[in-house]
Amino acid sequence: MKFLTDEWIAEFEKRAKDIFAEGKSPTQLTVKLVECYENVPQLDGRDFWHMYSMEDGVIDELDHGYDKADIPADADFVTYCPYSIVKQIMSGEVSTPRAMLSGQIKMKGNMVRAMKMLETYNILQDLKRLGGEMEL
Repeated sequence: MKFLTDEWIAEFEKRAKDIFAEGKSPTQLTVKLVECYENVPQLDGRDFWHMYSMEDGVIDELDHGYDKADIPADADFVTYCPYSIVKQIMSGEVSTPRAMLSGQIKMKGNMVRAMKMLETYNILQDLKRLGGEMEL
């Protein structure tokens, strides 16, 4: 399944809601996180953003879009990452923390709080691979 297609988005969101469900979630975080992938080739160079909202570790809202102007203003964190780096992260060539610390991923929000949610972020990154069914 090709990364960032409608089919991939639907499958990813279904799996995310299942993992981050009441009584099953690996976290107790309350957060609204937005990831923005910049210059995505399969979207003709457009950007793509994905928003995850969790209350006590349970996903209560998922959304996505293609225009940075539509990114929810009330997000606790927004990350901006060139697609070329996203591809390296998804293929395992680069770790998310390394990309953040080297400045390849830009972040708006409280960095101390962001570090506390790194485990949850890593679960989401792994989930995006759809158990090996995802193609870059």
